[in-house]
Parts: sequence; C-alpha cells; structure tokens
Amino acid sequence: MGATVGASSEASPTTVTGADGSYALGNVPVGINSIVASAENYLSSSAVVDVAAVASNTANFTLVTGYKITATVTDGTDPIEGAVVRLGSVDVDGVEPSTVATAADGHVVFESLPPGEYIVSIGARAEQVAIDDADETVTLVAPAGHTISGTVIDGTVEPVGGAYVRLLDGGGEFTAEVPTSATGHFRFFAAPGQWTLR
Repeated sequence: MGATVGASSEASPTTVTGADGSYALGNVPVGINSIVASAENYLSSSAVVDVAAVASNTANFTLVTGYKITATVTDGTDPIEGAVVRLGSVDVDGVEPSTVATAADGHVVFESLPPGEYIVSIGARAEQVAIDDADETVTLVAPAGHTISGTVIDGTVEPVGGAYVRLLDGGGEFTAEVPTSATGHFRFFAAPGQWTLR
C-alpha cells in the first residue's frame, strides 16, 4: 500500500504514491504550502513548498518506522507483570502520553516514536530517555506500596484464569489491561490516586 500525500490546505486533494514511490499532486493552492506524506506504521514527514502558478514543484520524502523504547520493570531483582508504565514526551510534538501494562517478563514496548526526549515512569519512579537515531531501553524498579491486586472468581467461587481486568484512571479513562493468572490473580502497579477496576 502506498503513502498518502497531501497539502495542509483543507481544499487540497490527496494522492497515493505508486509502486515506485512517485506521486503527482494537483490543484495545490498557489503560495506557501506544507506537504505531508504519511503511511501506516511510519512516521509522517512534511516539507514546506512555495507553489508557483503554472509551474511544477518537487518535494521528496523519506518515511521511517520510528524508534522503540523498551522498559523493564522489576522489584529490584525479578521482573514484575502488570506494572502500569507511562510514557510522556518532553519536547516531541504530536506524541500523546500513553500507558501500558508490562507482560509476564516485565517488559513493555513503546513503538513508532520520533527522536526526542521522553519520560518513562511507574508511580513516582521516572527515568528520562533520549532517542537520537536508535532504539532505547530503560529499567525501572517499582516503588513499594503502589500495588492494586485481586482475584477473579466465578459464581461457584472458583478462580477464573485468562480473564481480562481493566484499570481506569480517576476520570474513567482506560489505562491498562492484564489477564488473570491460572489462579485468577491479577496485579497492577500504579501511581497514588483513585483507580477503577472493570
């Protein structure tokens, strides 16, 4: 599937690149325009073009898949499953804060990130991570006392394994989701505050 290319003006059409990556975008307003190329699983790229009347203009783009930050959460020794890790940007436009719960190996991966400065945190524990031109890793030791845990049971009071438990923040927004263990147990590590389980 090709990349979509369009001008910043709402009145301007968009087009899709061919198999060789080339494109032709017509009816672009005369004057300064921001031309944007985007594709699924790639970071968008833009170029400012001064479009002249009755003239052809060229704008070439290189789309990259972005970079990853892999965070590992431990208790100081062993990996922790279900730790709620938050990613925030310091100086990167267009990157919204996000939260993901760690897997059984204590890992969580934030993908498709542009270069810049980020804050990776769990509860009050935070680390600043800089992406230049490569993927980055960070290890966080979970602060003690920030645990939300429980057990899911059925009508016969038997534990339910593989049930998904959601954690919502104080505003009711989805934060993270973890499956219960074979014994029906689940655990989240979260910052102090009001949380809802569903």
